[in-house]
Parts: sequence; structure tokens; C-alpha cells
Amino acid sequence: MLERFAKHCGSSRQLQVTFALQDSNDWKTVVLPGPFAILGRGDDSSIPLTNPLVSRRHVYLQVIDDQVFFADLGSRAGLKRDGRRVSSGVMTRDDSLEVGPYRLRAEAIPNSAVDAPGDAEFPPDIPDLALDFVNHRNTTKPLKLTRRVTLIGSARPCNVRLEHESVSRVHCSIVRGDRGWWLVDLGSRTGTRLDGVRVSFAPLSLGAEVKVGSFRMLLRDAITLDDSDDTSILTDPASEAEAAQHALRRAAAATPQATQAVPQDLVVELFREFTALHERTVVQLQQSFRELLTLAIARRPGLPLPDDRREPPSPDVPRSAALIETTSEMDAVEATGEISVEVHELLAERIQSIASDVQRERNDLAVRLLRQVPQKG
Repeated sequence: MLERFAKHCGSSRQLQVTFALQDSNDWKTVVLPGPFAILGRGDDSSIPLTNPLVSRRHVYLQVIDDQVFFADLGSRAGLKRDGRRVSSGVMTRDDSLEVGPYRLRAEAIPNSAVDAPGDAEFPPDIPDLALDFVNHRNTTKPLKLTRRVTLIGSARPCNVRLEHESVSRVHCSIVRGDRGWWLVDLGSRTGTRLDGVRVSFAPLSLGAEVKVGSFRMLLRDAITLDDSDDTSILTDPASEAEAAQHALRRAAAATPQATQAVPQDLVVELFREFTALHERTVVQLQQSFRELLTLAIARRPGLPLPDDRREPPSPDVPRSAALIETTSEMDAVEATGEISVEVHELLAERIQSIASDVQRERNDLAVRLLRQVPQKG
């Protein structure tokens, strides 16, 4: 996959990083196998820079053709070039960045292990893509991606700002290579998901869904969009119900001329799926209540267990005395409410778990429906 990513980002180019402490001429050179790198103090860093002045995720480097793009990942000390603080840019061969106490140089060098395209080989036509936010509270038009590297996160220097606690300062990037689009997670806290799967980097295609924190975005064809503005700032994502209402309103506005027919077999399949979902939910609730009833009976002395395995009264105690003692214990337990609180907490936990499962299945069904509905040409 790295080799494929490298080809898409610059054919026979790979990333070479040279670094040294500012007061030292002991330069170290590392050639990385892929076209991108995340440098910092963290153990998962492409090149660990262990000085405490370096943040865990400090700088992102990305090869594009014969150049290297860089971006500050929200570090404490920041990045400096020629003594001036910078947040992102493109490095030339003579450039060096200050990363904490380190000086750093990066360049795209030929990679003999990756075959360069022949004279008769031409890059394929790369479709223009746009991000369509499907769960935002306000109506937003799709955002056309016009940059070679688009940064997505909650703070500068991100081109797409998603101001929410679930989004890291610089969360991920979308890279337009010569042969395709790629998604790169930049060590975010909550991860970056492509069609529901968490990825570190992956190729993109039309119709795919990208999830960044709580925001969901579909990749659309941007051929009809203008590129006058490729920067956007969004705040709170909508709930699933709000997102569904927004999608219905947008679909209705997009097709005012005529009602679009939906295949009968699709409607039947959808009905069966939701019926099965309802039945599974009822079964899960019944099972949970049975378990809770068993727990309540087991915790209350004086009531028989399901298998009637309660120990009988000792032979030297009259049965009537044992019954009176058991009843008084039950009254004490009911008075304190300890069992009631425990059962209520467990019940709430089970219901929340079932509700989450149902919501996830309902969302999956909705996605399947949207993908199967024929699109108007």
C-alpha cells in the first residue's frame, strides 16, 4: 500500500529527512519507505525526536511530486523557518525547519525500488472531489477540494475547520496525487474512519464516507462546483435524527420536478430488514429483563432461586422462626433500597447498550438504502 501511495504522490519519489540539534553539526539522515511522515516525541513517530521541547505529534511531512509539504500539528513550540514562525508550507532543498531544538531538512528523492512511468504511460483522469457534510446542523453546500493537500481539524492551519471536542487540532489530511486521492490520519485522538473502518492511510473514491470525530462526510463529484472558496469552518455536528431530516430536505429540494420511483423489491427488502430489527430488539429486551429478574431474586433472601437451591432452615430452628427472620431481612433490604439501585443501574446500562446497537443497525440500513436508490442522471 505504501508503494502504491508513493506512486500516486510522485511516481518514483520518496521522503528523505535530515536533522540535527541546533548547536551540533552531527546531521542524521533517514530515508522513509512511504511518501509521508509524522515527526514528534511519541513512540509512534516516524522519526522519534526525544527532546522534551518537542510535542508528541509535532510536524507532518508529505511528498507531492518533487516537493515536500509541511504542517504544524498543533505543537506547543511550533515551527520556525528563517527565524519566523510558520504553520504550513512547501520546503525547498535549501530550507530548514526549527522543530524545538532540532534543525530539520526534508526532500523528495528518487526511489529506485519504485518503477517510474514509461513514456507511453499517462496518469489517469482524477475526478474533482467535494466533501458533503451529511450530519451538520445547518445546510452547507459541498466543499470542493482544490488543494494538493487539504488539512482537516479543529484549529489552524486546517483548511476545513471542524470545531468540536471530538476533532483533533490537525486531525487528518486529504492528498490529491497524480493518480488518485488519499486519506491520511495524523495521529488523531479519536481516529479517522473510511466507510466505518479506522485507517492510518487509504485511497479514496467517489461515494466513500469519511468520519472525522463526530462529523460524517461523503465524497461527491465536484464537477459542477466552483472553487472560489475551499476553506470552511463548521461547528457542532447534528444528531442522527437532525441529519436524516436535513438529508430529506436536501433531497426534496434537489428534485422538485417529479417524484423518483423506488424499486418495489427495495421497499420490500427494507420492510423486512426493519421488521427483523424490531424482532431482535424485543428479544434482547426480554432476555435482559429475565436476567435482571434472576438477579433480583438471587439477591433477596427469603425468595427461592430459579432452581430452588436456597438452603433450608437449620434443623434446630423452627420453620416459623426462620420465616419470620427471612421476612425481616427482606424488609430491611427494601428499606435501604440497595438492591433496587443496583437493578436500576444494570437495567439502564442494558437499555443503553441495546439502544446503541439499534441505532447503529438503523444507520447501516439507511446507508444501504441510499446506496441502492437509483441516482438521477
